[in-house]
Amino acid sequence: MKKISAVLLVGLLSGCTSATLVKAPGVSSIPSEYAPVNAGSDNFGTVKYLDEGAAAVRDARKKDAYKKMYEACNGKYAILDAGSSESNPTFSTHGNLTFAATSSTVFINFKCVE
Repeated sequence: MKKISAVLLVGLLSGCTSATLVKAPGVSSIPSEYAPVNAGSDNFGTVKYLDEGAAAVRDARKKDAYKKMYEACNGKYAILDAGSSESNPTFSTHGNLTFAATSSTVFINFKCVE
């Protein structure tokens, strides 16, 4: 029974350990026919990951972010800056109690190097 529980836990957590490539390097951040003339392709990319949960899960998300940057740049990249952002609170009411929850996301801007 313990073995089955451990396998289920690993399966559930594996879906929560990924980063998202928000913008690939060399792609315009404003893909619109109405964009300003200086909105050509940027030489930087952005990746994000959720910065919450157990340390091992956060480390796995960060490692996945590094992997996404590595793959986007065919190997070599440099981090330009990184920062985190808090979401607006989400409220939940249970009986007479109301709870508020926020989440923290890390954003990393990077560029490909030769």
